[in-house]
Amino acid sequence: MTYGQILKNKRALFCLITVVVAQFFSVESFLSKHLTSITFPKTVVGYIFGLFAFMYMLMAFLVSPLSKKFSSRSISFCSYLTISIGCLILGPITPIQNAVENGCQDEPNPSECVYNAQKAFAMIGLVILGTGMGTVVVPILSELVVAIKEKMGSASK
Repeated sequence: MTYGQILKNKRALFCLITVVVAQFFSVESFLSKHLTSITFPKTVVGYIFGLFAFMYMLMAFLVSPLSKKFSSRSISFCSYLTISIGCLILGPITPIQNAVENGCQDEPNPSECVYNAQKAFAMIGLVILGTGMGTVVVPILSELVVAIKEKMGSASK
């Protein structure tokens, strides 16, 4: 099977695009800039990425039993929902930021309170993001293999 045949197969093309998009979220370049822009030291950014990688690894092991009970599409849907929630928590959500800043006004050191809240949201967001990322890649790749095998089977008839 040639690359052209794979690209003409809609299911295979969708799987490839999905894997590329999923891996884009794990790219360190834009996320570390975001975390350092909200004044995180580089060591904290490193720990946060370690937490993300740990959750990714843990979920990659758990996806095999899940894929035996649920379809690849169901797992992918839940994974992307989880990734979306993780991105919303990780990103600059104005209502959450306002609530944190309003809640920290009564504290003796409001800037430290806001910093700790941002750090907690970043860690929670990356745990959720790592959970979604770890479960999205394996079912998508198996779907890609099935789509290619089906296309090759129908082409040989």
